[in-house]
Amino acid sequence: LDTFGREASDIRTGHAADADMVCRLIVRAYSQTRDDELQTRCLNAIDRMVQTRAFGFEKMLTLYDR
Repeated sequence: LDTFGREASDIRTGHAADADMVCRLIVRAYSQTRDDELQTRCLNAIDRMVQTRAFGFEKMLTLYDR
């Protein structure tokens, strides 16, 4: 996110496709761990993904809510 944050929301770049996979991994890590520190780190990453409007993140959050 520090390096490619802006490009994560631009579907013209390969980073947007990577952002979609990263979103999935972050949400999976959050939902599968019981470690409070890791969950906090995941939530911080989720916040940053939302701020950068990373490609695929809104869809991932919708699927997670189900």
